[in-house]
Amino acid sequence: MKTSQFANVLYAEGEAAPDFRLMEQLIDEKLIDVILYDVIGYGFAKWRELYQSLGKSGMLASPHAWGNGIKSNYIAHLGAAFGNTATIEGVTSYSDDVDLTEYKLKKGMLTPPDLPGFGMRLLKKDI
Repeated sequence: MKTSQFANVLYAEGEAAPDFRLMEQLIDEKLIDVILYDVIGYGFAKWRELYQSLGKSGMLASPHAWGNGIKSNYIAHLGAAFGNTATIEGVTSYSDDVDLTEYKLKKGMLTPPDLPGFGMRLLKKDI
């Protein structure tokens, strides 16, 4: 039997204006592998709850990061805490106001710092 070249493809949904009822159905029927709700739009507290339930079902998360330079950093913390993150959307960013240098990218793995404030130190006092 010939194996498809797409045998390891993960099906993901939920990035843009998700229909949450439909998403629940897709999750319940195991028709998708990865949830993509926006990390800020969906909410950090909701993501923490969702990560826990996804981990129990074997489903993966990949919170959406586009549109804000530090969303990828937030996702790195969620992934470090819960582990079932398929990938972190890499939105390259820099800031004159926030020090992001404590985040380390090595061999494709983004490691968040174990520091207060998500490890993002403010560089200016008037922010």
